[in-house]
Amino acid sequence: MKILAIDPGDTSGIISFCTEKGILLRINLEFAELMIFLSLDRTFEKIVCEDFLLYPWMAKEQAFSTFQAVQIIGILKFIDHCRGLGGVTLQPASARNMVTEVMMQKTLGDFFPADFDRWNKHQKDAMKHLVIFLAKLRSEK
Repeated sequence: MKILAIDPGDTSGIISFCTEKGILLRINLEFAELMIFLSLDRTFEKIVCEDFLLYPWMAKEQAFSTFQAVQIIGILKFIDHCRGLGGVTLQPASARNMVTEVMMQKTLGDFFPADFDRWNKHQKDAMKHLVIFLAKLRSEK
């Protein structure tokens, strides 16, 4: 199964992962680049994405925001619907805090990247959401 894991935002972390081959792609994309990427890559079978919630105490910080993450999530849901992928898996942002490097190594096995410590925050967050999805998928088998 080919999975697209995304940490959405002004700059989105993207992980393309195949359960048989491991990490296929790891990049950061700005909004317009992400739209082009999504229109060209039609091979993924599942989308995993960090959800977005606006908390009242954070509302002032979001003044004049274009809410890129919300726009991206909507586009991902549209793509998922059009392609009949079965629904975007949205995970709370806080879920990434539960994922440790040991959990990632255990879940990914030989697919755990040796250079993970050099990845940027957005890529690491996308990977953590992927790991949560894979761990849940394995527990359901």
